[in-house]
Amino acid sequence: MKLKVSNIATLITVTLLGACQESSNALLSTAQEKPKFIDSAKQWPMFSGPNGTGHISGEFIAPINWSVRQDQNILWKTELPAGGQSGIAVWGDDVFFTINKPLDTPKHAQLVANNEAAEITYKSQYQEVTNAIKADKSLLTLLAKLAAAEEMWSAAIERLKSKNSDNVKQQRAIKKLKRDSPLWQSVAAAEKSRDDFIHQQSPALLTAYKQYQTSQKQLKAKGLGKDIILYCLSASTGTVKWQRTISGVIDTMYNYSFSDATSPTPITDGQQVWVVNATGGMASFSMTGQQLWSRNWQPTTGRPFNKQYDTLLSGDLLFNVEPPVKGDTSRNQQWNYIHAINKYTGETSWVSNEALTHYNTPMLGKTKSGESAVLIGRGGPHGVPEKAEGLSLLDLNGNAIWSWQAEDDGLVPWGATDIQIWNKDKALWIAGKQDLMLYTIDAETGKKQSKYDLSNVARYVYDQQNQSHRLQPAKQTSFERQPYTIVMVNDAVYYMVRYEPYIGYLNLTTGQHLQLEVPTEVSRISGQEDQFIWQKAHKNDQLNSKGQRHNIESRAQGDGTQKAFLASPIVVNNKVYFTNAHGLTYVIDSAVDFNENALTAVNDLGQTGKTYSLSSMAHANGVLFQRSLKAIYAIKAP
Repeated sequence: MKLKVSNIATLITVTLLGACQESSNALLSTAQEKPKFIDSAKQWPMFSGPNGTGHISGEFIAPINWSVRQDQNILWKTELPAGGQSGIAVWGDDVFFTINKPLDTPKHAQLVANNEAAEITYKSQYQEVTNAIKADKSLLTLLAKLAAAEEMWSAAIERLKSKNSDNVKQQRAIKKLKRDSPLWQSVAAAEKSRDDFIHQQSPALLTAYKQYQTSQKQLKAKGLGKDIILYCLSASTGTVKWQRTISGVIDTMYNYSFSDATSPTPITDGQQVWVVNATGGMASFSMTGQQLWSRNWQPTTGRPFNKQYDTLLSGDLLFNVEPPVKGDTSRNQQWNYIHAINKYTGETSWVSNEALTHYNTPMLGKTKSGESAVLIGRGGPHGVPEKAEGLSLLDLNGNAIWSWQAEDDGLVPWGATDIQIWNKDKALWIAGKQDLMLYTIDAETGKKQSKYDLSNVARYVYDQQNQSHRLQPAKQTSFERQPYTIVMVNDAVYYMVRYEPYIGYLNLTTGQHLQLEVPTEVSRISGQEDQFIWQKAHKNDQLNSKGQRHNIESRAQGDGTQKAFLASPIVVNNKVYFTNAHGLTYVIDSAVDFNENALTAVNDLGQTGKTYSLSSMAHANGVLFQRSLKAIYAIKAP
């Protein structure tokens, strides 16, 4: 079934400056001069590169080593007024990416100072009042109730610890018990009754308490918004050429570890640039910034935001992830689908019949017959509703070439939370938590080919005493260690391990599964040789260039391999570039055997503990582009 904008005008607003391709082309010709010839194969038009696979190759020398700290091989740096997570699109001298709309909030350091001062004042007055009424019978009764509740809660904690000696699992179990147990609710209620009574004894104390509460709320306030800003920079100098605002329809948190409004990468074909705001906005601009059309839609709500998809372009069609339009009775209104949007007009050409999870990142590719197609998936955490869990390969008319349903093998179907990697021979699917499995699906027939047990692995572990790696067998059973950062090179899969500093490798022909430990940091001192730092975790401050912190989640300040949707790797001339959350980029040579010699370089995007990035790199015309929460960089070969 094809849905035209004329049938859905009550839901989707489409502003058209041209009703057809001819009039749009005429508008473009008046908005800018006809561009000189640019080799499209050397550009990076969308998040997955010139061919939709994340790979690029050619007769150019790509940067291998760089350092923002030492200003090594950095062509330019442009500071950004707010954070963002989109990838980067490049065409000729134009660089496109998005940021969140800057907020006029205090620096994090000021909020911390305000909170500390308010806490000191409050606690001092609280102690004075408590000492003055310590013999009060009502207070003694409240304290006795609190002590009884705390004793019962402590006993429950001890029982829980006796059943599990693993500290990490203990902390998770305690967290769950706090959420569910009436025992903890009794403790919290008793504490509140005690404090309410004490506060009532002194108006000054009550005022200090309210000021302390206000300072805590300000310190924990999230950055929220529905608008994003598209930037166009000069690829040669980093100078801002122009910027435009794209409005959405729902608020979402800034810099969330699993996506935000800026997650989709802009797309360009050298004639136009398109940008998607994951909160429900989409727009097209000329290369000089003239808006050509815009549209809005209502994203799914009532579950985690996590709009992790990226928008794609093939021919005259843009592929976006949206729920069905209002009134569409042939599709589930709670599910998401591929919407094919005419790039010249913003009109909807078709909507797929097969759904996909909004955690899912569809990928373009070509079948054995050379036809373009897009792979989508269903399944994932938090009760995502799209069914049946598995994969569908769609042609570019929106028809399913095949659909594959995940096996009922008792494993959690996580595969649709990944980037949907495939080639003409096979598609990949990952399932499981404790027991982690990777399936390959025949890309021609949609039938299962092979199954690999990723729980079994041999690891190159770094021995600090001998300063060398040693290979040893391992069992990978930790919670949720799925390779979200997956890429396929020839017949091998590479990925970055979650929660631990390792790069993984799976040979799909032999089944060999290896992991290589990589440094957690690198010490760079001018005039001295770089020193790798191993097995030492550190956190980042999550601050943007203005010293603001808009993501208040503690896990966002993790060790670089934390639970997050980390940057997708790219492949440049057989070199695989992995960037962790701290902006460290590991360069792996896929042309050599996978061992310690495959680690070619470790590069940085800024100071230790002060750098954060969830964005994928781009490569165009021999230059790499990457961004952090604070700035965007162009990286050149020496």
